[in-house]
Amino acid sequence: PAPKFIDDLTAHLKDVRDSQKALRHALRDTRDFFQAAHGCVATLHPGRQQSDLLFTLPQQSGWDLDVLTRFIRHTQWPTQRDMLIGSVRRRGGAWGGFAVVRAGHTFDRDDRHLMARITAALSATVHRIDRDRLLGVRDRIDRKMMEQIHPKDLFYQILDGIRSLTLYDHSSALLIREENEPVLRVVAEQIAWTKAKSERIGLRIPISEEAAALLQSARVFGFDRHGDRWKEWRGQPADGLAALLDYNSRDAADGESSREASMLCAPLATRDSLVGVLKIAARFPEQLKPFDAELVEHFRAQAAVAIQNLHRAESLRARVVTAERKHAMADLARSVSHDVNNALGSMLPL
Repeated sequence: PAPKFIDDLTAHLKDVRDSQKALRHALRDTRDFFQAAHGCVATLHPGRQQSDLLFTLPQQSGWDLDVLTRFIRHTQWPTQRDMLIGSVRRRGGAWGGFAVVRAGHTFDRDDRHLMARITAALSATVHRIDRDRLLGVRDRIDRKMMEQIHPKDLFYQILDGIRSLTLYDHSSALLIREENEPVLRVVAEQIAWTKAKSERIGLRIPISEEAAALLQSARVFGFDRHGDRWKEWRGQPADGLAALLDYNSRDAADGESSREASMLCAPLATRDSLVGVLKIAARFPEQLKPFDAELVEHFRAQAAVAIQNLHRAESLRARVVTAERKHAMADLARSVSHDVNNALGSMLPL
């Protein structure tokens, strides 16, 4: 019956479009198949010392969260013969635990192998759902670009899309490089815990030669804070770039809650030059992972186009203002010339 159970479960999961529904359905069917009394899905959030129960069957059933937490973290956990547990992977790493308990029953090796196949199918389903969400967000932003909305509104559409996918808990920002100046200017920023406008909008950040060289490489950098220093994921000597973009931690009134501990820096470049930087920040070290860097990669082209549109709009606006000023001066000159000619016409015969 095990192969048929896996086939039926996989076939059902193909049509599911919501990860919560997929997890609930798989837990219910797995508990029934093993004739278990209890089942649960637990997940470990960044910065939390203990895992949380996403949902349980039946509701309000008791679970040892320490065992689930140690399993998710891949640390040594006490083996319980009447509990069968598997790992659900999401966003490129261990994300949660999927467990059932049947009191008085000892699960064997075949049962553990079957649980591994169940959680592998479930992880693949969750990955597909997350990928479909990514494509949906990109399509939505592409439609906004076709509608030619104001560039700054488009900036926030991009940041909103990234927020819904990466689940960062600190901030995201879009910075543009000032034309003919080694300066980055913050043009859009979202702070995760407030809906108010960021106080950093308009902040100008001088770019050092070292940072400029790193940004010209046009690859996504990942950083984690260790103490008071930043460390690049690949061990590259790029901590100065992270320190440059760590402007929200300066003079913070609320201390640690404003400190960034994990950061992504995605340079935005065209064929000609660097046009800006897309920055994502989280509050806990190692919260942002290579999966998030790959996700941000999908939005780099859209952000670069948005910045180019802003430059065109500002250039067009400047030309319009200049043309209007010249037109006004010409009107004034014609009016003055007419009045002077009339006065001269009256005075010359005298």
